[in-house]
This record gives sequence, structure tokens and C-alpha cells, in this order.
Amino acid sequence: MLKEAEQKYPDIPYALKRTDSGYMPTTFKEVRQKARQFAAWLLANDLKAGDRAAIIAEGSPEWLISELGVLSAGMISVPLSIKLLPDEIPFRIQHSEAKVICTTHNQLEKLANALNLAGLKKIDIVYLDDDIEWGQSILKKHKVRDDSFITLQKALSVGSVLLKEKKEYEERLDLIENETKENDVVTISYTSGTTGNPKGIMLTHLNYWSNCHDAVELFDNPLYFRTLLILPVDHSFAHTVGLYTAMLCGISLYFVDSRGGGIATLRNIPINLKESNPIFLLTVPSLSGNFMKKIIAAIEEKGGFIEKIFKSGINAGILWHGDGFHTPPFQDRLKSFFPYFIARFLVFNKVKKALFGNSIRFCVGGGALLDIKQQQFFAALGVPVYQGYGLTEAAPVISSNSPRIHKFGTSGAIAPSVKCKIMDEMGTELTPGTIGHITITGENVMLGYYKNPEATAEALYNEPEKLSHI
Repeated sequence: MLKEAEQKYPDIPYALKRTDSGYMPTTFKEVRQKARQFAAWLLANDLKAGDRAAIIAEGSPEWLISELGVLSAGMISVPLSIKLLPDEIPFRIQHSEAKVICTTHNQLEKLANALNLAGLKKIDIVYLDDDIEWGQSILKKHKVRDDSFITLQKALSVGSVLLKEKKEYEERLDLIENETKENDVVTISYTSGTTGNPKGIMLTHLNYWSNCHDAVELFDNPLYFRTLLILPVDHSFAHTVGLYTAMLCGISLYFVDSRGGGIATLRNIPINLKESNPIFLLTVPSLSGNFMKKIIAAIEEKGGFIEKIFKSGINAGILWHGDGFHTPPFQDRLKSFFPYFIARFLVFNKVKKALFGNSIRFCVGGGALLDIKQQQFFAALGVPVYQGYGLTEAAPVISSNSPRIHKFGTSGAIAPSVKCKIMDEMGTELTPGTIGHITITGENVMLGYYKNPEATAEALYNEPEKLSHI
């Protein structure tokens, strides 16, 4: 997918980073070139196909280049959440046997503390920022060796020289690419681990390939769209529907400015929304709920005529759209027509532009149940939030509402390549309306849980052929 994206969209911005000079683009061609440079550096440092590399960092072009470089070297990525506490990191590093960790300024001290606590002092650290002297001081403070501490920029520079001067590295990378198999593991993604040690979900090239193509089909081939990636990119939703699906459609990914840490990142979201002028957004209910509260608070602050038009317009819009699938009764549409379209003309379009820019078409919601009131509110406003359903073990998309077909209060239509049934404990399909287990079959279903054949057997009870890989 990356190679084809380089050929189809060479000069289209793939990943854009906020700097003091505004958003700076890295094209699809440049991302692949830099990924191969990083892969060459990894190979030169005795890392090999199947080795693991962890990434604990905020979303950025460097995050993307790091992971694609890891994959280009035939290695496996272990994306870790930036929300992890220092005592939660060691298990994931040790269990995955990661030999390299990619990280940033915001995460380095926590990581160094975790490595020190666990006695993991011999691991290579690739630093995605440039203040290397500060980074070295942090490692020294936490008694972590810094002789294998390198910036990504330096690694890319070394890799570039290797590719230019030693033909064997180009040949090795081409061989790895050509010999990659469908069931080779791409990522080991760890569950939250709220009831014991987390499980490492192994997702393969076929899992991601299939799920990305399903996402594109569900949303009618969103060519050349733009989005601001607000969600953490280690999350399977943003990982698949953001980072990877972009390769199929030439989608430009703007990353939220994370300089200054978590609080600064939150302050930057509304600024970055206006700067990136997204066509669509990936959200979770807490994020879209926050947007909804901000809109209502701003309208109530204005009060008077504006507030009255807005609130009557929202109520009328809810009547106008009904459940999104069935056409509402004629009398409801007649009753809602004037207040709804007057509100759209006078207020809604201005609200949308002020918050999201002038290009927003829709949002896609995942991660948790999206309250139907949010769905009704945003549909009336003109920025529908299409609820989807999935889980990391399914790469993650199982179903989604979309612009073409949607019904509020549901999780949408099943993805094109996925088969879904509701079954009982014995594996018998149940009749409609009966509560049971959601069971799916498809090329998006994980290979299994890393080093955990018992949990794998429990989850994949009908796929014994997969168990031999665990």
C-alpha cells in the first residue's frame, strides 16, 4: 500500500506537522523514502525481520515514518499509549521483547523512569525530537545508558548514506518487501489490562489491508480528503482508518500540535482545526460531546435572537432528519422546514465554520457508544457523526454508519468483507432480538494473542489453523 501510494500520490502531502511557520508537509514519496532510510539504519544495527520495536509518542509524521520504517525492515511495531503510567510500560516492553523504543520529548522522562525501575537499560532509544542534549541529561538522571540514544533525524541521515553508497541495503529492503506474507505480523497492540496483564493483539498485513479496503468502500472512496488526527495513533481506530487508509486514497493527515505536553495539546485542538480545515474527523464520544458543549455554551453566551433561532433550528433539524434512515412523516417535515433552514442559513453554517473550518462534511465516531442525542444534534447542525463499531482484535472496523446509509442509535452496516452473527455459548446462531455474543468471521480477524495460546483459543474457537502460529 505504501509503495503504491508513492506511485499514485507522490507529491500529495501525507503527513503534516505544526511548526512555528505553520503546517509543514511530508509527501507520500518522502514518507516512503524516509521509512526506507530508517529501515536501512535498523538493519545496519543488527535488527532483523520479526524483531519488535515499540513506539510511545504523540502522533506526528515522525511517528508514522518510524513505524513504516520498522515495517519496511520486516520488523513488528508495538504501539504504546502515551497515557500509560511508568509501572505499566515494563510489562509491554518485556513481554514483546522490544529491542528498540521510539519516543518524544513529552514521553522520555516517563520512559526513562520505567526502564530504570524495570532494570531495562540496554534497549536502543530513537528520539523523535531534536533536543538531544536535554534527552541525554534525562537518561543520565534516571541512570539509563545513552550510548545507543539517537535522534530519528540522525538515523535517517545514516540510512540515506547507506542506501546511496551500499547497494546491498536497497536490495535487502526490496527482498523484505517482496517476501512479506499476508499473515506476517504488523503490530502487537496491547489491551488495557484492567483485569490482569494486558494481552498483545497480533494484527497482520492481511488484517490491515482488508480492513482499510472495507473502510474505503463504506465511505465511498474518500479521495484526497483532509483530516486532523486528534485521537492517539496507537489506538486501532486512528491507526487503521487514519494512518493506513490514507495510503489508499491520498488522504492528508494533519497532526495536532503536541509541543508543550498534554494541556498545551488540548488548547491547540481548536486552533489546529481551523488551520487544517478538515473534510472529516475521527472522534470518540467524549470528544464530540466536548464539541457539543462548547457550541451550546457559545450560543447561550450570545443569548437573545441567536440562541432562540439556534435552539429552535436544532429541534426542527431533529424532526427533519428523523432517524436518518426512514423518511420522517410529511407533517414533521412541513413543520420543521422553515425554522430548520432559516437556522442553517443564519446560524449553523457560521457555527460550523468557526469550529471546524469551511470544508467539514462528517465525523466518524468509535471507541464507545455514541449517545443518540449527540447523533441527532450534529446531524441537525450539518456535521453528522456516523457511529461505528469494532475492536482491536478485528483491526478494528466491524460495522459503521456512513453518508450513504445510516440510522441513528445503531452501529451501522457490517463492513463488506466481514460476516457477523449473534450466537450463544455453544456457537449456535440466535434468532433476531435474542441477546448473545457478537461473532465475526473475516480477513480482519487477528492472528491471535502474542504468547497467549489459551486466550487465543478462547477468542478464536472456530479457527484452529491460526493457533499453530502462536
